[in-house]
Amino acid sequence: MDTSERLYEFLREFYYTDLQKISQMDKPFIIIDFKYLDMFDQVIADRLLETPDAVFPYFHDALKLFDLSTEAKINVRFRNLPDKNKIRIRNLRAEHIGKLMATDVTIKSATEIKPQISEAIFQCPDCDAKIPVPQEDFASTIKQPHVCECGRRGDFPMTSKKMVDFRIIRGMEPFEITQGEQPSEVVLFLKEDLTTPKMHKKTDPGSRLHIVGILRDIPKRIKGKLVTQLDVIMDVNHLETSEIE
Repeated sequence: MDTSERLYEFLREFYYTDLQKISQMDKPFIIIDFKYLDMFDQVIADRLLETPDAVFPYFHDALKLFDLSTEAKINVRFRNLPDKNKIRIRNLRAEHIGKLMATDVTIKSATEIKPQISEAIFQCPDCDAKIPVPQEDFASTIKQPHVCECGRRGDFPMTSKKMVDFRIIRGMEPFEITQGEQPSEVVLFLKEDLTTPKMHKKTDPGSRLHIVGILRDIPKRIKGKLVTQLDVIMDVNHLETSEIE
């Protein structure tokens, strides 16, 4: 049994009822409690923590095996990570880049909701073929196709695009855990169902949140040139209001 089939069994056993409600959602998503996945298949659970970008596609493939009355992309979000993957902002390091982590933040500032191109569709001038190109979340320029199936190379005009909503927020360590230290900060990236009106209110400045996300590195430019130092951003997978203990 491959990973997608194994995850299909997991979703059918633990989240079948939740999946039946997905067609009612404008921006569909499913929230998975990590402890259930860990009980079901510890190997996949460990892989998810270490290489989430490699495991997420298997979840999407597993969801396609269900007869769901929606063609929209279903975001898979995780909560209740183990303690070993919970970390203070000030302790985030290069070794954590690309891994699924959890942290607590107080929102210091936030942008308004803005649109972002998630996929650009280009057309080949020679054969009129449509060429869809997924776009990277943190890229400063639009990614273009290099070659068409017909063999043509060069520039391709963009004929249409798919858009998603995103929001950038800045979180700092909650005051009760800094113990007089200068609170560290991290930039957080939200998109799709994390930008709904309900989530907008939750992520306004002053909110205290428990964040699950992937720490990502972003190329840094000084005077237009790439440098060896990198900026980091937390690509948020799930968030929930955190109560002060």
